Amino acid sequence: MNAITLNEAKRNLEQLIQQVIADAEPTIVVTEAGQTEEKE
Repeated sequence: MNAITLNEAKRNLEQLIQQVIADAEPTIVVTEAGQTEEKE
């Protein structure tokens, strides 16, 4: 499992999506403070 910051995900969104699909592995996006947003 990978974890990247929200800002990094925004800068590299297309590459991030391609990587998640290729790896078939989830990626956690966190804020700079290390917090995650959970949606149910």
